Amino acid sequence: MIDLQQHKDFLWKYTLFYGELKLKNDDSGNYAFPFNNLVVKNKANWEDLKTNKLKDQLYSCNSFEEIYDFISTEYKDFYFMEISVHLHDDPALYSLLLKKTFDQVGVTEYITKNNYIHLVQFADDKTKDYIMSNIPN
Repeated sequence: MIDLQQHKDFLWKYTLFYGELKLKNDDSGNYAFPFNNLVVKNKANWEDLKTNKLKDQLYSCNSFEEIYDFISTEYKDFYFMEISVHLHDDPALYSLLLKKTFDQVGVTEYITKNNYIHLVQFADDKTKDYIMSNIPN
């Protein structure tokens, strides 16, 4: 398991996405900032959103689930894939975050149907059954 504090330090330093903003899923004229579902009007001002208030919100997260919930919707698939390998020793947390990812973002360009088929191999039986019975054909 990765150290929670070091993980927060890493997320803040690299802003999760290494400077590449994603278009909002429901508003293609705007961009999503990786934290707290913030909207960015243009790519040039993303650094302005890295405020002390936002940093305090990130650092106040007391668990990986709280951090996951703090991640913007457009980045949840990326975030899960980034941390999933570190969660294999905690099947309950892994399963919880995998199910949340499936429910909140579903199949994406980043987590395809085949990815989910592989990822469920590390989940508990309940999560595996749920995803496999709900994954689109």
